[in-house]
Amino acid sequence: YHENMHQWFGDNVSEDQFRDTFWKEGWATVAEILFEARFAQRKAGGPGTPAGDRAFDQTLVHVFGEVYAAGDGFWKVAPSNPTVGSLFGGANTYVRPAAAYVALRQILGARAAHPAHDLWIKAMHDIQRMYGGGSITEAQLEAVFHHRLPNQSAGCQDKLTRFFHQWFDTAYPGGGGANRPRITGPGLPGPDHFYKAGTACAPPPGLPAPEAPVATGAGFPHVTAR
Repeated sequence: YHENMHQWFGDNVSEDQFRDTFWKEGWATVAEILFEARFAQRKAGGPGTPAGDRAFDQTLVHVFGEVYAAGDGFWKVAPSNPTVGSLFGGANTYVRPAAAYVALRQILGARAAHPAHDLWIKAMHDIQRMYGGGSITEAQLEAVFHHRLPNQSAGCQDKLTRFFHQWFDTAYPGGGGANRPRITGPGLPGPDHFYKAGTACAPPPGLPAPEAPVATGAGFPHVTAR
């Protein structure tokens, strides 16, 4: 699944420079998470069934929670500013950007039960349509999600900019806890779930209620402190 995803994210659309390696490795790691979610979906009843689709969404939330709970040195290298020695580190190049993409799925209100209206999938299609056969910069990647944000208010656009800065561009002291991104997404752990009623970034009309996480058995294997 990881290498198959690279046919699209890495081969058809490449990184603009080595510091953007995280963009493609994050998507390839998302493919591994999606495999785990699909397994849970089939076990619960299969695609298109209420229980199966719920299990799919819950698994993504659960894996995000495993990543977000990481401590030690997990958050110490910004994905967009690697060193030669950390370029292919497990946390900054693979798992942290993958978790950010899962959080973006929550922010865009994507759900397995409504694939035709899935803004997260549409953002993936946008990347391939706009940049296929070439390369993409971090700014261009972020612009795709800004375009697909369901609440286009200035407050939400500003918050999404801060989300990307926290997840892609910030190196935190070791230890986890407060030393990690603060903005996550609806239904995810963290102090700021992106939308909040009565603020400059309110939930858009029709945003689905987030699924609660579900235990999946084995932990996600790439959650390391490297």
